Amino acid sequence: MYSLRDMPVVINLTSVKCDFDGSFKQPQSTMMLRDYVKLNHQRIIKKPQRMLQLMIDVVKGVEVLHDRDVAHTDIVIGQFVVNCDSTPDSVPLVQIQDFNRARFQQRLNDGSGEESADEVPMKCPFKVQGAGGRYRSPEEYRHLWLNEKVDVFSLGYILYEVREGEERRRQHDYDIASGENRPCGRILVQD
Repeated sequence: MYSLRDMPVVINLTSVKCDFDGSFKQPQSTMMLRDYVKLNHQRIIKKPQRMLQLMIDVVKGVEVLHDRDVAHTDIVIGQFVVNCDSTPDSVPLVQIQDFNRARFQQRLNDGSGEESADEVPMKCPFKVQGAGGRYRSPEEYRHLWLNEKVDVFSLGYILYEVREGEERRRQHDYDIASGENRPCGRILVQD
């Protein structure tokens, strides 16, 4: 975790304060990405480069974690904060936060101690305790072995929300038992 704390795309954990009642208090110059997109969506749409920069910053945050063998495993739009200290016309820096579900992946090797320049060592898979939510990958719902790709799946939802200014509406529910999508509102009856 210490290797992440000085990265510009990771929120400065020492700047986060708690109120006397223990509730989270954001620094004055930050805003949750979801709120920023809702408040500024019309401006963002009119300036595609602003929207793209927000998306790039979100992706860079995840990329920094993956480059350091960390899978966040809880990528939702609420895990990103916009630093509003920028000048009014500049693009604010988006930072990632909340690493309570993060998994640190070890790299597998063949035991020889030698690494080949052509081979990238595989990372150890992991499992996480089940959690609901619309950002989860199918592998999480099926309780399969996971890797950092679960973050990439969730990233798609966030990029959609930045583009559209609203949450993606579910057109299908995921049936955990069968692993198939089904139309919303349709109840599966098992014999």
